[in-house]
Amino acid sequence: MINAQVKPYRKAFSIAFVFLLLFVATGYAVEKPAEASKSRYEYAGQVYVKLSYVSPGKAHCSGTVKVNSASSTVDCTLTLYKMVGKTRSYVKSWSDCVTGVKELKIEKDCTVTPGCTYVLVLSGTVTTADNVSERISAQSSNKTF
Repeated sequence: MINAQVKPYRKAFSIAFVFLLLFVATGYAVEKPAEASKSRYEYAGQVYVKLSYVSPGKAHCSGTVKVNSASSTVDCTLTLYKMVGKTRSYVKSWSDCVTGVKELKIEKDCTVTPGCTYVLVLSGTVTTADNVSERISAQSSNKTF
């Protein structure tokens, strides 16, 4: 008799559990994606770097600055560092300065030591036609080649 009373509760609990799982799964499925974060800069729309593997001993270094106004001047340097523990050791850098374009892109391939870790840093300044300057920077994550 106890066994007959337990089965309806077990069945009811199982059905409730299934509905709970469906409710939770549906709730996550219809959740709206987060809004894209706004640029932290007023005059530079986007600033980013990318450090990628090309072949053994070779890396591709890329830095991009997209500005809001083509009348701005963009002056920046892309620098590759080798990580020695938590300390950066300078490897190589490339600089460029442009006016009258909406994007500055610096792309270079360079030699790296296999097994070593590197980080790529872009830093510079965006200056508007009204001579207002804004410092910019971006850094890649550490990458071991």
